[in-house]
Amino acid sequence: MRTLAAPLPNDGSENIAPEVFDAVPRPPGVLLPENREDLFFKPLQAADPSDAFYVRPIPPVEDFAVTFKVKPVFEPVAPVEPVPTPLESKAASQRFWEAAIPPAGSPGSGGGPFSGQGGLSEYADYAELARHSQMHHHGPVYYALKLSAGTVYDDNVSLGSSGRRKDFQSSIVPAARVQLGSDESALRLGASYTGAVSWFARYPSQRTFEQSIGLDGGWSGSRLKTGFRLGTQSTQSSTPDAGERVGHRANYLGVTFSYPFTGKLSGELSGDTTQSLFDGLVGSHENRVQEFLTYEWSPKLQLGLGSTQGTLQADGGNRQTYNQALVRVVAQPSAKLGWSASFGNEWRHFEGGEPSSQTPVFNAGANWQVTGRTSLSLDGSRRTFASASLKGQNYEATTVALSAREMLTSTVDGSISLGYGQANYHAAAQGVQANREDEYYYGRLSLNWLINRKCSFGWFYEYNKNLSSGDQGHPFQRNRIGVAFNVSF
Repeated sequence: MRTLAAPLPNDGSENIAPEVFDAVPRPPGVLLPENREDLFFKPLQAADPSDAFYVRPIPPVEDFAVTFKVKPVFEPVAPVEPVPTPLESKAASQRFWEAAIPPAGSPGSGGGPFSGQGGLSEYADYAELARHSQMHHHGPVYYALKLSAGTVYDDNVSLGSSGRRKDFQSSIVPAARVQLGSDESALRLGASYTGAVSWFARYPSQRTFEQSIGLDGGWSGSRLKTGFRLGTQSTQSSTPDAGERVGHRANYLGVTFSYPFTGKLSGELSGDTTQSLFDGLVGSHENRVQEFLTYEWSPKLQLGLGSTQGTLQADGGNRQTYNQALVRVVAQPSAKLGWSASFGNEWRHFEGGEPSSQTPVFNAGANWQVTGRTSLSLDGSRRTFASASLKGQNYEATTVALSAREMLTSTVDGSISLGYGQANYHAAAQGVQANREDEYYYGRLSLNWLINRKCSFGWFYEYNKNLSSGDQGHPFQRNRIGVAFNVSF
């Protein structure tokens, strides 16, 4: 869940990076090369913090299984002269990386909130890349390179309920991002690539190669703003839904249009399509379109009304159609607190005689910068997904996650995360009996050390437990502990 949060004033004693996910005005005093006046990639004349300079498709449901994310400061050990470019800000750095493809567990990735973790998601998620990578540019071309390496000990690699397999998984993860035009340009085009090679000490046959490739872009006219995001990814990981390690491939395309009708009233239209393929399991294809009208009640409060229309087709199953009526609230009460929520009801219809169903849906999150060193975040969601392990069944996933982060020193931070998820399975085809229920718990501790502006080191411990009942349930518990080293170029 992405929410609004404003940066804190910096008194020079430390360099804290609160979560900022929307565009910020160009820093004062930044001079632009004169030879860029004739290019498409020239800055806009006006920058509104509420404008979306990057594609923002239908808000994805975040994966409640926290990946290896850190939030260090960018204060180097030795003073470094700052480079006056728009992408030097941490907010722009965040957007620079996450524009590639949706995070694991979102509709765009196809995995659902019960997706697992592999070398790719553990060491190279885009938020992690954004906070560590050095941005370089030559004229309108911006780029960044990063290399990660790490080892994780997992006492239940395939999420088995008995006869658990223990192993060490070591991974090397290169990543690259290039973008033509900055976030303040009228036209922006970008491409990202991440690969992950993993080895297993006791089970060499489990070695994997994972990768994700993404293209994205955006155009901002005097009023109309458009964007797109195209991506494909392949992963190999265990999932609570399926249990065992399984190969997963997802293809995604999303587009967004936004237009201000008046100074306070604006409209948004977005759509996406996702294809999910699993080795030996049930794949699916989902299409969605969403419309929203947003009214700026005050500079600190936005209210919106919207709807979503979608179709879902699982392999070997009947076609499903659904409609959602939604209300959205985005609030920025203070510079330290921001939250947003989208909630409503969903009506789902099944071809082939299965009765229609309805269920509440929501997607909400909040960020609170308690002090200059302490921050809290809370996220929750509820949405319906097609099961990859049970043919002709869906599950309604409700998740909630609470995270706290503390800057222990100017270069070391620690975090703790707690989460809970519930999945209720139900029939999506006539003649199917569904009675499975899952309750998923996790806790995570991590320490991260920013060695210098180019290098960082991290450690984490994670506990997962799934209480699963009913036909073909997958109860398990798992402990994971790992270290990772990151270097950017």
